[in-house]
Amino acid sequence: MIWRWFGSVPYREMLAWQEARREAVIAGGEEILALVEHPRVVTTGRRPVDGLEEARATGLDVVRTGRGGLATWHGPGQLVAYPIVDLDRRRLKVREAVRLLEEALVELGRHAGVPVERDPERTGAWVGPAKVGSIGLHVRRGVVMHGLALNLTCDLADFGTFTPCGLEGVRVTRFADHGCRLDPATMASLAGTVIARALTPDGALINHMRSLKAHSSAGEHRPDTAGVGGSNPPAPIPSTPLPSEFALRHRSSS
Repeated sequence: MIWRWFGSVPYREMLAWQEARREAVIAGGEEILALVEHPRVVTTGRRPVDGLEEARATGLDVVRTGRGGLATWHGPGQLVAYPIVDLDRRRLKVREAVRLLEEALVELGRHAGVPVERDPERTGAWVGPAKVGSIGLHVRRGVVMHGLALNLTCDLADFGTFTPCGLEGVRVTRFADHGCRLDPATMASLAGTVIARALTPDGALINHMRSLKAHSSAGEHRPDTAGVGGSNPPAPIPSTPLPSEFALRHRSSS
């Protein structure tokens, strides 16, 4: 799968691009991972979301989409990744794709020196109790659009104007709060490699994930804990070598 850094693109423009590209992939075209940064915007999923009046009053555009999840924010300093991929070609189920994207965020944190973790009860990526990355997908005829967002150096003030992801009382964080000053343009080279590799897992990992899910259904593990609990959790995706510019520039000077 190829990946491409698009730079800063308005959300509605990128949404139209995703829809067109997904139709091309459905017709047998090449998959792509798009990496992008957006101007300030709040997006919602299929379910109606209340309480966005304050966000609108600050000048934020609000866009309703077909993805899962509730309201989230995109803006400068946040890296957004849109994998336009065919899950059937990759023999992946939707929940497996979400789990692998979470693992990709964990690996990006590992490279950046930020202790990112998965939460077995909640989708996304976390640093302690604070959310640092969000995931929301939409699938049609086996092909995914939408994707993930990772807070790097963004101003978090806009998150205070609504309830991110519908999670009352949950704090939002960013890599910059944990010593990593990497901007989206620099992160893109590593993120493209890590995310593309995460969505091309080997068969052993997928089989083990499915085995854990089957065991949870029999009462041996809680649902959605693959890779977190149990005596034989699946290994994380293989570590990816750092591009040289990432290794040199990702930490804040002190």
